[in-house]
Amino acid sequence: MPRQPGKDHRHRPGPVAISRAYHHCAACGRGVLPRDGELGVAGLSLSPGLRSMTDRAGAAVPFTPASALLADLGGSASPPGG
Repeated sequence: MPRQPGKDHRHRPGPVAISRAYHHCAACGRGVLPRDGELGVAGLSLSPGLRSMTDRAGAAVPFTPASALLADLGGSASPPGG
């Protein structure tokens, strides 16, 4: 039976918990989370929109001001060093 692991996902308004089905292949031992691919977050914790915002802020100013800028814009600020 497929498990349904939760995932804390960060996007522009803030963290959102999403639930998704996990499918495991007994033959190869690998698992897949189809919904993650549909949402564009497979292997990631930031939405495509928030990734774009962090990329642009990080390219414009150093980390600490970029983090504050993202918080001001309604995104999720990253803690220093992470």
